[in-house]
Amino acid sequence: MFGELRLVRALTEEQIEIMRDPTRAPHAKLPRIEDAIKAGGVLCGTPEQIIEHLKGLEQRYPGLDRVSVSLSVGVPKALCVEQLERFATEIMPAFRTAAKTPEPALA
Repeated sequence: MFGELRLVRALTEEQIEIMRDPTRAPHAKLPRIEDAIKAGGVLCGTPEQIIEHLKGLEQRYPGLDRVSVSLSVGVPKALCVEQLERFATEIMPAFRTAAKTPEPALA
């Protein structure tokens, strides 16, 4: 779906064409989830691994103060809630001390 809709910019037209053919697709050199994980485009792993990855981003991009967390299309609601709750309780506390809300300016 994402290839056909051109939502994965790294795919070539040839790769998209190959994806349409169920006999060629399994043997094609198409991006895999493992590739996305290695490239840092997908957060997965233990809480410690995710914290380490996000801390690395924080160091590389000092102005970064927000990340967007989303789940894959089709993930059941109960699993979404579970994963987001775990993120909130196991990951976010490692960053709360760094987050400071600016004081509103006095008029």
